[in-house]
Parts: sequence; C-alpha cells; structure tokens
Amino acid sequence: MEELLSDTRTYNKQRDGTAKKEAEYFNKSTRNILKRTEKGKKLFHLLEENPKVPSMKGLPKIHKPEIPLRPITSGIGSAPHKLAKILAKPLSSALGSISSTNLRNSADLIEKLDDVDFSEKRLVSYDITSLFTNVSVTGAISAIKESLKTIDDDKLPVCKRDYMQLVEKCIRFRSFRFKDQEYHLLDGLPMGSPLSAVAASLYLEMLERDHYLKIIPKDAHWFRYVDDCLLIFPAENNTSDIMSKLNEVVDNIQFTMENESLGRLPFLDTEIHRSSSELLETSRDPRRPYVGSQGLRRNKEIVKYRGGQEMFKHKRRRRCPRYATLAVTIPGGS
Repeated sequence: MEELLSDTRTYNKQRDGTAKKEAEYFNKSTRNILKRTEKGKKLFHLLEENPKVPSMKGLPKIHKPEIPLRPITSGIGSAPHKLAKILAKPLSSALGSISSTNLRNSADLIEKLDDVDFSEKRLVSYDITSLFTNVSVTGAISAIKESLKTIDDDKLPVCKRDYMQLVEKCIRFRSFRFKDQEYHLLDGLPMGSPLSAVAASLYLEMLERDHYLKIIPKDAHWFRYVDDCLLIFPAENNTSDIMSKLNEVVDNIQFTMENESLGRLPFLDTEIHRSSSELLETSRDPRRPYVGSQGLRRNKEIVKYRGGQEMFKHKRRRRCPRYATLAVTIPGGS
C-alpha cells in the first residue's frame, strides 16, 4: 500500500488536520446550497456534525495471480457520505442512458447473453486499471449532466442546479487517511464514495458512445459492469490490436485483458465456459466478490426458459449463494 501511495502523480501527503478543515468547509458550503429551498432544508440531517476522515486499507484480490492488494476506502461517517448516498440513487436509474452496454448485475448478464449469436465468436475480458483514480472529474461531471436530462425533476432530492453543485462538492472531497498519515487524491473520483461507481460508469458510457463502440469489430457484443468489460467478437480479429486502440483513446484509462482459454473465461463472479454439448455455461466462482442482488438472492428457485431449454436455475442456500449455473444454447462449442 505504501508503494501505491508513493505515486505523487496521484496522491499527495498532507498535514494532519487538513481533512478536518476540508470537512468543515464542505459542511458550511453544502449547508448554504441546501438552505436555498425547502426541499434542500429537509436534507440538513445528512450532514455529519462530527465527521470522520475516510480511511484506506488493502483488500487482497484472491482471484488474481500473486494476490495483489485492492485499495479500499471507507467513507462511512465522513462529511459527504450520507449526502452522496442520496445523490447517487437517481443517477443509478440513469445508467444505460448514454450507452446501452451497462450491466446491472450478473443476472442482467445472463439475460443479455441469451440474445447473442456465438457462432464463430471468441470471448475476451478487459479490465480497466485503477478506474476511480484515473477518471477525469471534469469528464464525470459532464457525463452526469448529460444523464440528468433523462431524469424527471421530481425524482431528484433538490432542483437540478443545486443537485449538480452538491454532486460536484461530494466528488471533489478527496481527503483520506492511511495508518497515521493523511493524503489527498489529486484527481479522479474518491474511493469509498457512493457516487464514485455510478459517476465512473456514466463517464465510461460517454467514452463508449464516442469512441470504444466505434473501435470494436462489427458483429461484436460489448458488455460492462463498472470497470469489467466482456467482448464477444468474430474470431478473425486480434484481441491485442483491439486493446491497443482502446488504450489510445484516453491516456489515463488503460485496459488489460484476459483471453478465453480452453473454452473458459472468468468474468465478474462467474466463469463462462463452452462445452462439447454446444452449451455456453457460466458457473459462479465462490472466491470472487458477489456481483448484484436482483433475482439471485430471492429465497426461491429461479428458472427461465428459451425454446424449452432450461437457461438458469438457482436455489438459495444461504444469504449469499455460493454457486449458480447458466446454460445458453449456441451453435457450436469447443
């Protein structure tokens, strides 16, 4: 973690107490925005009287080689956290408004795979390196403004003008603590903020619409869950060439890739694999973080059909299922 935080292009050490001053300024300026309207005054209770400094820790990526650490920041109790959580809700409903590639969860992936023709196709997954800290804040704000056009005023906690000002204040609050040292994120979205995932997703939707979907081959399918992308494409195309072109779009947004191997490809909390019975199947990898909750955590059996073929069947064993399977009929297997 110390090596990660030593990157002076991304993080800056700051004096002890600087984060407290930033929190005090955040509360004061936010209160001035909220008091403009009656709807805003009803949100005063979301401001923390004694806010905590967001804290960072390293979470092992046990499904990755060499088990690297993923930096995780907890913003619970920090000055913007409760307000950011309320502001993120209407934006979540706008996901997919700029680009239709967004995945809500694993169940959504299952639904969309059903419409894909896999004949003469290959699979590859692309992962974006350190997405949150590399997202342009200016670009994220532009994407949020664009998505806001699809949201009715009555779905927002305050008017659109005040809403955008509050969103910007939340995502520009970037102080945190690791051990006994305070740091400031120089650019990018604050890890641990409820707004960061949806803001990053909307920013990527804008890049997809303007650039990425023009790069991928014709007759290809691109699906994305935050920073994890799945590409199903005609077999004659070169995956490295595609990734090289993707990496040329924005210097800070860089992709790594994992090709389908022996008919198998890990993606999200599943492993997609082709079988000799001409089925594309996915099975959940219990080592991976659980993705999504809609449908999969219901306390009942879920069965969906496609032309008489059982697609997905799952019974809840515990609160979070350890194993689920999917089968989609495709022309040809490997």
